[in-house]
Amino acid sequence: MLAISLAYQAIQRGIKVRFITAADLMLQLATAKKQDRLEAYLKRSILSPKLLVIDEIGYLPFGRAEANLFFNVIAKSYEVGSVILSLGMDIYRQ
Repeated sequence: MLAISLAYQAIQRGIKVRFITAADLMLQLATAKKQDRLEAYLKRSILSPKLLVIDEIGYLPFGRAEANLFFNVIAKSYEVGSVILSLGMDIYRQ
């Protein structure tokens, strides 16, 4: 809820925001990489917004390839804007 509220406030101030779940992000990154369009996808969808919100990270186990892609997203995003990471609430119920 906090990530959504912060994203909403940013939108109200005219800041471009991208909200995506970790599972959707990994799927889109893998697809872009297979199509040899990873850099274009990163520029258009990940680096374009000034605020990137990645939700439900705790739901998705990362393999080596996914972890590498995720690290690249975080490393490149943090250089051009802000990143909010949300683990997902079910992690706290265990």
